[in-house]
Amino acid sequence: MGLFGKKKSGYDWFNEGNAFLDHSQYVEAIECYDKVIGNKNEHIKNVVSSLNNKGKCFVKLGEFETALKCFDLVIQVDPNFSDAHFHKGGIFDKLGRLENAIECYEKGIESNPHDSDLWYNRGYDLFALGKFEEAEQCFDKVLEIAPNRVDALVFKANALVNLEKNEEAEQVMVKARGLGFNG
Repeated sequence: MGLFGKKKSGYDWFNEGNAFLDHSQYVEAIECYDKVIGNKNEHIKNVVSSLNNKGKCFVKLGEFETALKCFDLVIQVDPNFSDAHFHKGGIFDKLGRLENAIECYEKGIESNPHDSDLWYNRGYDLFALGKFEEAEQCFDKVLEIAPNRVDALVFKANALVNLEKNEEAEQVMVKARGLGFNG
C-alpha cells in the first residue's frame, strides 16, 4: 500500500525502484520495476522506462545477457530510446565487442544526436580500434555539444598525435590543462 492506504501506482513503483537503484539495491529495484512492467493498465512510456532501468540493474549485477534482453525489448517498443542503445553499447564494450558497441552508439546518435556520451563512447571505441580520424570526428562532435569536456579533449589530442598532427594536438592539450587536466 502507498501513502494513506492507497494502492501504489505505477509511478510510485517506478520512483521506489529508482530509489533502490540509486542506493545500489538492484534486486529490490528490479522487483519494483516488475510491478510497473506487469501492470496491463500502465502507460507504455512508464513500462519502457522501467524496463530500461531494469536492464541497468542487471548490468550492475553482472547479468549482461539478461540486461541485453531488457534493452532489446525497450528498443523493440521504442527504437528511438537512446538510453537503451547507450547501455546496450556499454555491455558490448564490457564484452570486448567494440564493433557491436559502435553500432549501438550510432543507433542512439540517430535518435539523439545531441547526446555527448553517445558520441564520446563511439569515439573511444573507434580510437581503441585504431580508427583515429573517425575518433577525432566524434570527439569534435562531443566538443561541439560540451566544449569543456576534458576527457574528450584528451582523447582528441591522442587521436591527433596518432594522425601525426602534433601541433594541433598540443593546442588541444593546452585547453585541457587550462580546464584542470594534469596529465
